[in-house]
Amino acid sequence: MMEEIPALDNNKKQMQGLQLSVIVPAYNVSEYLKKCVESLLNQDLSKYEYEIIVINDGSTDDTEKVALELSRKYSQIHVYTKKNEGLSLTRNYGIERAVGRYIMFVDADDYVLENCYGHICSEMDANHLDILALNYNYVDDYGKGCRNPYFRRMAKNKSAVLSGRDYILTNFFAPMVWANVYRKDWLISNDLYMFPIGHEDEEFTPRAIYLSRRIKFIPLAFYQYVQHKNSYMGRYRESNFFDMIKAMESLNKFKKSIHISSDKKIKDFFDNRIGKMCLMIFKRSIREGYPIQKKLLDAMQGAGLLPLRMKPLSFYSCFFNWNPMLFARYYSLLKKRRCRI
Repeated sequence: MMEEIPALDNNKKQMQGLQLSVIVPAYNVSEYLKKCVESLLNQDLSKYEYEIIVINDGSTDDTEKVALELSRKYSQIHVYTKKNEGLSLTRNYGIERAVGRYIMFVDADDYVLENCYGHICSEMDANHLDILALNYNYVDDYGKGCRNPYFRRMAKNKSAVLSGRDYILTNFFAPMVWANVYRKDWLISNDLYMFPIGHEDEEFTPRAIYLSRRIKFIPLAFYQYVQHKNSYMGRYRESNFFDMIKAMESLNKFKKSIHISSDKKIKDFFDNRIGKMCLMIFKRSIREGYPIQKKLLDAMQGAGLLPLRMKPLSFYSCFFNWNPMLFARYYSLLKKRRCRI
């Protein structure tokens, strides 16, 4: 039977002057959770200045047992167990229970660098930030570094405080929710919660960045993103393709809701990002052998995402807009030819 472990009384925690709440959604991660949490404990703030909120999302392994053992040992760890609802709603659950001034998210099968909380909170305080963007590393199961496609591009960002609009137009940001630290009262005042869809990061992050008043990037590679052999970043399930369409539909609705018709650069940014993601999943469905192209097109059409509005249009996007099924045949033949070479 799953037991919900109550957190400390909110008033009591606020009296402790919490700077930071670290939200850790956990589902069937008993193998990795201890390493993750221990990295979150090995930091340079006192235990009275931060909390670690571990949310067991209806796990069927020993995740709850591992979390409770850690919470009995360390008073700054608070454990909740709830029914399985998925990553987005579990993160929202954590936001609602967090009392720190700042919030960060860490996936339970990843870990972080030691002694970084103080620097992160100092940056947030000194610059009055809504978001602090951080760099990160890809590592394998043994801690060996892997290629990070965002690292060099993000490192080009100057460490200056920018408005969300100016920052998003640099197009040098990672879409993952855990790549940023957020001011909690700003999240709440802007109703910035995550929608219960797959690829929620691709929808949430551009929306949050655009709405931020003050955002800064620092090159600190705090987060260690572990590429497990069975990682989500590996082969897609069929549902993942349709999740991305739902995420882009939501982002498109956001674009329309903020009335940016007079801001051509921002309109082009959202149109380009939505178009890029739609074309990406269409091509990936072909590469991975899913015969679902017609279904994807129907879903995109129903979501109001076609034709692609990318500017400037590339050869692929022009071809796709002209005849998407002919493009699918062309792209399939192209991939087969490259495989033979």
